[in-house]
Amino acid sequence: MNRSFLFDWKMALFSGIFFSLFIVLGFWQLDRASEKEVIIAADETRRNQSPVPITDAPTGAGKLNGLPVLLHGQYETGRFFLLDNRVLGGKVGFELLLPFRLSSGQLVLVNRGFVVMGRTRDETPFIPELKAVTVVEGNLYLGQHNRFSLREDGSEETSWPRIVQDSDPEILQRMLGENLYPHVVRLKFDDPNALPRYWPTTVMQPLKHEGYAFQWFAMAVAITLAFTFFSFSKLDD
Repeated sequence: MNRSFLFDWKMALFSGIFFSLFIVLGFWQLDRASEKEVIIAADETRRNQSPVPITDAPTGAGKLNGLPVLLHGQYETGRFFLLDNRVLGGKVGFELLLPFRLSSGQLVLVNRGFVVMGRTRDETPFIPELKAVTVVEGNLYLGQHNRFSLREDGSEETSWPRIVQDSDPEILQRMLGENLYPHVVRLKFDDPNALPRYWPTTVMQPLKHEGYAFQWFAMAVAITLAFTFFSFSKLDD
């Protein structure tokens, strides 16, 4: 049985559009993978720097995120925040944000890590005892904050802890009634007061982008094979 090629312009147009789309999406995912590799490498280099006193941290967001810093002072234990909607190891809970008073008097929010939610949201979760320290090492965190997420900021409440939806110091300082350092410090993992955490540099790793790129390229190949197959009609011998 022989086959002959029959050109169908509608099928050709459909195949060409989607072939081009899949190729573009594939290369876009490869570009994203390259971007993530650069971000991760830069972040790792920054984190491997020697810590500097937080009061000496350079200006400029590009130089701050992930920067190792030292804090000299003490924790204030009477009030703290529970950052809502955190999940770790399949368990729902919060991230624990504590005010740390620098020797200069400035307040800094320190993120200790994850705590599991109690039986209800109204029940204060179990929080491991805070060990007395005067020096804290961590990394600055410049997150994507939603400054419109807390219009009702709870500043009139008197009970602690407070459950919050955003860790933005610009928002939380209204609840504390005094100015906060403009960025949160994420506690170093080997600190005696550190709690479990999952803080990847980027949510989607380069390998994931490469996997998506492979899928898009595979779909481009598939549509090419389908067009070729259906463009040949069978001829009886």
